Amino acid sequence: MDSGRSRFRWGFCCPKTLEETTEPKTFNVQPFTTDEPEEFSYPQYDKSFASSFSTPDVCSPDSSYLSLPRTPGSFLSSVVVDVGSDTLKAGFSRDDSPRAVFSSCVTRPRHEKKALYPRPWYAGDARVPRADVFSRKFPVENGVISDWDDMTKLWQHTFENELKVDPKENPLLLVVSAHNASSTRELILETMFESFHVPALYLANPYVLALCSSGRTSGVVMDSGDGVSHAVPILEGTIVPHALQRLDVGGRCLTDYMLRILAEQGHAFKTSEGQSIAREVKEKLCYVMTNSYHSFPFKETYTLPGGGVITVGRERFLCPEGLFHPSNLGLQGKGIHEVLNSAVLKCDPAVRKLLYKNITLSGGNTLFPCLEERLLKELVGLSPPGTKIKIVVKPRRHFGVWCGGAIVASHANFQKLWISKELYDEVGPAVLNLRS
Repeated sequence: MDSGRSRFRWGFCCPKTLEETTEPKTFNVQPFTTDEPEEFSYPQYDKSFASSFSTPDVCSPDSSYLSLPRTPGSFLSSVVVDVGSDTLKAGFSRDDSPRAVFSSCVTRPRHEKKALYPRPWYAGDARVPRADVFSRKFPVENGVISDWDDMTKLWQHTFENELKVDPKENPLLLVVSAHNASSTRELILETMFESFHVPALYLANPYVLALCSSGRTSGVVMDSGDGVSHAVPILEGTIVPHALQRLDVGGRCLTDYMLRILAEQGHAFKTSEGQSIAREVKEKLCYVMTNSYHSFPFKETYTLPGGGVITVGRERFLCPEGLFHPSNLGLQGKGIHEVLNSAVLKCDPAVRKLLYKNITLSGGNTLFPCLEERLLKELVGLSPPGTKIKIVVKPRRHFGVWCGGAIVASHANFQKLWISKELYDEVGPAVLNLRS
């Protein structure tokens, strides 16, 4: 039994059925060395979350949290919201998947056209009267909130139009990256309690939730989203901050690259139209080069919105190759296999075997066919000889963070970690700084 398996360590069974994961694979490859990676500095994640799931006797909260004014069973369900750089996922903890998945953008008419339209803004995938006179903005960039006004509008749209729920009636688990400043986190508390009047709130780290969705509290999360990729070692639910590695390659970079290589083949598109076409080609036709890539046909056809047909060949594997060789995209940095291996090597030698055997993939970029096989092959070459490596691959890993939030919010042991409205009224946003 892997020591990283958390369903046996928490003292209770997960309320949701975990899908079967892939078995380890082995490849005959020659190891090679890499230069020592540049070290990054990131904030430490709150340890109270880890302690609540490490032992069975976890029902005594620390001084910064209070029990909900109502018993956990008196709430129908908690609301779980994960706002990514490209997509917002929202739903209820009692569900197996998010009820609402839509673009995390706010669309407004350009300044000179404002008087022509009755609505000052549209959120998500709402159809606008004329796309050519509207501008779109994404308030979250690489996990960090960059536009507070638009972020508030996205939350409002989520509650009112997508979930159709009164935020006063349900506790809220909100996914917030640790890269956000403490002042931003305090402003989140203030907005949720004073504007949306939620009864209780918890700010959760996305990487810890992604690991929880695979049934673990210890391991390495390889997360690759729309804007950026991270390799995050986690021990007993706590991020190892000095070992966290970042790679500035995400889905948008790959989409731009696909648009460029399509143009090189004579398929040039207008900017607004081309982005959506390149993204769909990337998501539907691409695969990662590996030992079994010959099972894919070299060429595929793609039908354009206007009915035309284009043939896509080597672009199918050149695009995702940018994850392993960012230089192909015109970017500096190591590939995802190298940052993942570097993250493990920066941890204590005593835990490296545990981390290598509990690698969890998360994010939309990890959905490319054969990516896990290629990643495993590269890691075998980078890691010490004889190292056992296992990569956890779940079918819905693009929803992994949200599913992890739904799982932990449903546990009885988690209920005393909510920050209650009563405690917030007494202490204010500084409640985030209180720790026993």
